[in-house]
Order: sequence, then C-alpha cells, then structure tokens
Amino acid sequence: MVSSTEDPDTISKCFQSGAEDFLQKPVKLEMLKRRVEMCLEDRERRRKQTYYQDMLKRERATRKIEEKKAEDLKKELDDIKSQITDTIETPMQVVMKTVGDLMEGTYSTDRYKGALIAILKSLGSRDLYKPALSSVLNSDTMDKGTLKWLENEYLQKEDAGAPTHHHNKPATAPQPTTVAHQAQSTTAATATAPVATSSSIITTNHSQPDRVNTVTQQPREEKTSSDQTSSSSSPSTSNPSVEIRRTIPDLDSFHFSIFAYNLDEVTLNVANMFQELGLTEEFGLDTDKLFNFLKRIRIQYNTNPYHNYSHALDVTQFVFSSLLLEKAQILSPIEKLAMMVSGLCHDVDHPGLNNNYLINAKMGLALLYNDVSVLENHHCATTFRTLREPECNFVSNLTPDEFKEFRKCVVTTILATDMAHHFEILTKFQTRVSTTGILNKDSKDDRQQLMNIIMKIADVSNACRPYNVAFKWADLLIQEFLEQGDRERSNGMPISPLMDRNSLVRARMQVNFIDYIAGPLYKTAAQYMSQLTITTDTLAVNREIWSAQLEKDEEEMRLRMEKVALANNAANTTTTSPPPPSSSNTSSNAPQVDSTNGSAPQNNATLDSNVDSSQEEQDGGATIVGELKASDDITKARGVRVLLVEDDDATMQIMLSLLRDKVNYDIQESNSADEAFSMYQEKTFDVVVINVDMLDGINCINNIHQLNQTRTANSKYSKMTPIVGLLKRNGPITEITASQKGATKVLLKPVHKLLLLRTLEEVLEEALHKAEPVDVEVGLELVDNDPEFLLDLLNDLVVSAGANVEEMQDLIARKNELSKDEWKQLQMVSHSLKGSSAQLGAKPLSHSAFVIEKASTNCVTEPLDHAIELLAARVEELTTYMSEKASLV
Repeated sequence: MVSSTEDPDTISKCFQSGAEDFLQKPVKLEMLKRRVEMCLEDRERRRKQTYYQDMLKRERATRKIEEKKAEDLKKELDDIKSQITDTIETPMQVVMKTVGDLMEGTYSTDRYKGALIAILKSLGSRDLYKPALSSVLNSDTMDKGTLKWLENEYLQKEDAGAPTHHHNKPATAPQPTTVAHQAQSTTAATATAPVATSSSIITTNHSQPDRVNTVTQQPREEKTSSDQTSSSSSPSTSNPSVEIRRTIPDLDSFHFSIFAYNLDEVTLNVANMFQELGLTEEFGLDTDKLFNFLKRIRIQYNTNPYHNYSHALDVTQFVFSSLLLEKAQILSPIEKLAMMVSGLCHDVDHPGLNNNYLINAKMGLALLYNDVSVLENHHCATTFRTLREPECNFVSNLTPDEFKEFRKCVVTTILATDMAHHFEILTKFQTRVSTTGILNKDSKDDRQQLMNIIMKIADVSNACRPYNVAFKWADLLIQEFLEQGDRERSNGMPISPLMDRNSLVRARMQVNFIDYIAGPLYKTAAQYMSQLTITTDTLAVNREIWSAQLEKDEEEMRLRMEKVALANNAANTTTTSPPPPSSSNTSSNAPQVDSTNGSAPQNNATLDSNVDSSQEEQDGGATIVGELKASDDITKARGVRVLLVEDDDATMQIMLSLLRDKVNYDIQESNSADEAFSMYQEKTFDVVVINVDMLDGINCINNIHQLNQTRTANSKYSKMTPIVGLLKRNGPITEITASQKGATKVLLKPVHKLLLLRTLEEVLEEALHKAEPVDVEVGLELVDNDPEFLLDLLNDLVVSAGANVEEMQDLIARKNELSKDEWKQLQMVSHSLKGSSAQLGAKPLSHSAFVIEKASTNCVTEPLDHAIELLAARVEELTTYMSEKASLV
C-alpha cells in the first residue's frame, strides 16, 4: 500500500488490511519495482515452505495409512491361507495329525479319550480322502456360483445335476445320439484364451459300440547295447520322412505360450520331446507312424474354443517339462511314454460339453459309460482305437507285457483328469508326501500318484502361465462355458454354475479357481518338486491381477444387467411384437444359439457386452440406443479430446449430442478413414472412437495403432491413444480381427449410451495412468504459445492442487458422516481442480478430480479413498515433472 503519511496508525491499518509492504508517496518507479519483486519473492518462498511442509505431513500420514493397510492385508492373507488349508483337510489327514499329536505328547491324559474318539469318527467317514468342505460351503462369504460349481464338479453331490425346468420351458433334451462341439469339460475348470467356436454336430451310434481291442503287439526280445545300436539305425526310427529336431527354444519352459507358435511347428516338436526323453530309442518307436498318430489325433480334436488341439499340445508341453525334473526320474521309461500319450490324448474328441451336461441330457456317451467319468473314458477309448489303426500304431515294438503296462498307465492317468476325483487324488498325494517327504521308486502306487499329479497340474497349467497367456486361455474357457449355458437355456435344462452369461463374473471365477483348486494343487506339487516353485509364484501374481480386476468386472456386470433391464422393458412395452412360440413348436421355431459369437437365444435378454441382436433388429440397425437416466450419475468432463470417425450423418449427430453436450468432450469429427488419420497425425487425441464397419475402418485402426507405437517408442511416458471400435454384430469383421489390428476396446452395435460413456471413462483412465502429466500442446494453446507463462501457471497449479488434496483428505476422513453442505464443498473443490488442470493440459490430474466430483455429486463414498490417493499421487508426479522442466519447449 502507498500513502502520503507515515502515521503509525495508518501504517498499522495497511498491514492489518493484508498489505505485504508499505511505501510513502512520492514513490520512485525503480523503488516500486524493487519492492514489488521483493514481495513476490517473499511470498513465493513462504508458499513453497508451506507446500513442502504440507507435503511432508501428507507423506507421513500416507505412510501410516499404507502401513496399516499392509498389516490388514497380511492378516487377511493369513486368514485366507488358513481357510484354504482347512478347506482341503480330509478325514485321513485328521487321523494322521491326531496320531502325530498323541505320539508327541501334545494331549494331556484326560484328553486322550477325546482324541481317540475323533480318530474313530474320522475312520468311519464315507470317504477318507474326500475333504470336509462343509464349513466353507456354508460360509456366507462364498458366492452361490462358486459354491454350486464346487458341488457339481468336485464333490459329486447326488442331487447336483438333477434336471429341473428352467424359465418355464419344457425340458427338451437333445437326442441321445447327438453331441454338440461347443463348451468345456470338467478336466480343466480354470483355463483361459480366445478362438471362434464350431457349431458342427457329431453323431455317434452307441447301439453297437466298437470294442476297444488290445492293439496287436509283436513280442520284442530284450536287447543288448549292440542290438539297440543296430536297431536305432533302422529306417523307421532314425530316418523318418520328416527331420526331428527342436526348433522351439522354450520347449521345456513352464512359461511356454502355445499362441506364440504355429501348431504345425509345435506338432513337429512333439516328436522331438519323445526323442529328448529317450523314448524313441528305448522302445524303437516308429517315427513315421508317430506323425500319422499325431495327425489322426489332431483331426479327432474338435474345434471347441478351449478343449481343442491347442490345449492338447499345451498340456503335453507341460508334461514334457515336468518329466525333465529331477524328482520325476523315479518314473520308468514306459511310464514316461504313457504320460506323453496321455497329455496328447487326454481330451481327444471332446464335445465341448461337460460330464454333467452329458448325464443330465442322457446323451449316448453317458449311457455307454454308465454316468461314470464319461468323457475321460471316451478319451481313453478313442486313444486306443486310434492306436489300433496299423498306420498309427507307433508303439508296435512294445512287448505284450510292456503294452499292458503302457495301456494301464494311460487309462489311469487320463481318468485322473476327471475333476470329480480331484480332492481324493490331491489329498492322497499330500498324505504320502507329508508322511515321508519322498516317493518310493520301487512302489508302483507311489509312481502312479506322481503321474496323476503331473497330469493334473498340466491339465490346468494355463492358470500358471504368464498373465497375458493365462488371460487368453481364460477367455476361451469362458466362451466354452457360456456356449454350454446357452445350450442348456435353450433346451430348458438347469444352467450349470459359471456357465450363465447373465451372472458370470470372469475375475471372480478365476480368483476362486486359484484359491480352491489350482493354488492347493500347485502348492502340493511344488512341495515335492521344488523346481515347480516358479509356477506357484506366477500363479500368485496372476491371482493378484485377477483380484484387482474383480471390481471392474462386477461393475461391468451391473451395467450389463441395467442394459438387459432396458431391453426387457422395451420388449414389454412393444404392443405390435408377435407372440412367443408355443411349446408345441419349440423344437422347430425356438431361436437358435449363434455359433459365431456364442450369444444366447434371442428371446432371452442376455448379458453380452452390448445390447443383444434382437435389440438391433428393433432399432433398425441403429448404432447408439437407449437413454440416460438421472440415476446414471453423469458428470461433465473437462479437457478430453476425442476423434470421432463415423460415416453415417444421423449416427454422428447422436454421438455429438451425447459426447459434446452431455459430457462436454472436445469432439473432432471425421466421416472418412483417410481424413481421420490425417487429423490424428496433426493433433494429439485422448481417445479415438471409430465405426469399424465403415469403408477402410479396419485400416484406419491399424494405421492409428502403428503411429501410436512409433510415438511411444522413444518416450518415457506412453503416448498410446486408446481406440474404441463400434462393430456390427455378425458382420464380416470380427472382434478378434479388430483387436489384433489395434482396437483397445470393441463394442458390438447397437451400443447403449451409458455403456459407451463408461467404456470411454475406463479406457481414458487406463491410458492416463501411463500418460505424461501435462499435454503441453493443449496448455500452450491457452497461453498463446508462451511457455514461460505456462510454466508459471503450472507451478501455481501444483501449489493449489496440493492444498485441494489436503482439504479433500480432511473431508474424506469423515466420509460416512459428511453433511449435505460438506458433500457440496467436496464437489466444488474437485470441480474447480478439474477445470483448472484441464485448461493447462494436466489431463491425468483433471480426470482424477473428475472421478471425485462424480462421486461427491451422488454422495457415493466407495471410490473416494482410492480416487483421492490417486489424485495425491498425480499431484506429486506433476510436481516432479515440473521440477525437471526448465522449459516446456
């Protein structure tokens, strides 16, 4: 302040009013400038001091919170481990543990009687090796789907598969002689991966089944070393028509990915597996006939999404890798030969439907094998029926005794893949290993137990592959599950657990499978074969990733349910729709399952990732459908730049109205692929939305994706712009093709407005996790390309954002007690921060504030803790970024 007097009262009033300094008139210009600079420097010093003090305070508070979280998580993990251990405890284990405690003197004299009673009670159990899961199955913490799945697949409850009427439809089971090739077997309830399904049907006449005769074997003399040398030079073994050598470097790796190689190449390497194990030379295997056998087996594997030839090769590779381990050397050569054949053939001619379906539908195979291990018996029979063909009998040099032993091992090992025997096999092995710590090489029973365990871990090995591989297998398994569920729905049968697309949550399925099945199985195997620890470590990592995905998957399920409700409401209000078909013509007029995408019958509103195809017909082929409701908590975003590529004018207007008016996105529209790519080259965008079905739409995705990769190649931060493709259901372009070309997310048309908005939020959030803290191009536009001015504004933003975060944290500490005014205050603070950071191009910071604003607008507490933690982290990241920037040019 400036005054003409130096009166103390006047000076005092100036400083009380907020003055930083005081000057008496007249004032020289240079003096004024110097004093202004001093005031600014002093203010900046005090501001930074306050900011760093506050940051230190926040760091200490955050550290305390993280330490508390880590302690809680450790306790939770210990509880889970304890629960899993209790889950798989069997009566035999109780007996052994109690006897051990008695021998060690753990019990007092007056407790001996109680301990002996417990032993007698356990020995009177119906099945000494079946786990007592009742405590877990009766727990309120387990979802119903997992509970029913464990009962059906692993406990063989007698009433688990009892047919009931579904949706008031007559139970029209398929003809007993018909088996459809689409779903999933009981042998691997965990898998994961992508592929199209086959709608082909196989018909097997079981009225006069072929008897599986023993393959004719020629007696083989015991060979001396010289005999073996001369035999190994025979044309049939050493000079096959195809050269046998390893061409896959990681053929013996537990992190092997079948998707990285051509199936023909892997098939050639299977012959090399036999050779590396010494089996070709040991038994004089006919290599040409081996290739004939592999070719014949490959043909007999059906084109199911999961249970196909790829799965067979993947399991065989894991078996091969396991047989190379030190502890597996107790197995004899004939047992190793049986293991390799079992891996190749354990799911041959699998129909894509599990045992429960075959039994409930009274299929021919179930009748043939009396409802006992139906598929597994069929796989065994198919294997030896193939070996009976002279041109495929590559084991013809086995002696009769060797072949008898070989056949017994193959049958026993394949039957062990029936998940109904899972706990019995696992706990017998646990009991044997925990008793002595080793297996007896001279014990046939011990060796067979090891073979069973190796086969079982190989059968579900997809779960312990690296996550990107495990994820693909999971998708394939789910696809097969849902196809069986659709078939059950259309036939009026009860829908099997985890096979109902209206309720399946992928991440929950995977977490539960790891917790209750794969985890204990691999842990037990690794206790005996320590080199398998690498698989348990990968399994633990995968579980963490699936667990982190769980919340998002459940949210997607909620949105799909809302969409189905909308579709059902629309159907109920349509007065001109034709009446449903009567029960008398259900078989001829009932809607059929779509074999291309596995969607459910169109007269049932299904929870696919988008509105179902019946809705598409109602909307006349529309791309965007539905309306937003007040309860959809739509909040306007700031600073989000979208490239919208659509060649239909009507659809373009709907999209512009939704994205520009409803959520305030900055839209740059284009109606051609070439123009869109040119625009993308000139400007940066936060997300690209493209109609894949337009002319050259798929090429546009590919070009943008390649440019994305080029921009990212030499940058500390990711510049990958997410691409959301809108794709016609059952069109010429598939979801897999669009994804392979670079689409981040594919939505099948027609797409509900709410689903599109949620998808854009999701891909934006994921992209911003890796994005640069500041989009300099956007910020410079605001300040007329003055980088120094932008730098000053960003520094001010850092300070104000730090203060905003602290204010939010104070409010969130009482989030369950906030008044309406306090919620409003939180909304205003986050709204202000969202706008200021978006204007300066600090998009990650703006989006975090946007999430908090949306939650506070609807007074929702659930996402706030994580959202504010993320906001604080992004403020810190921006602070670090600014400290490294002397210039923004």
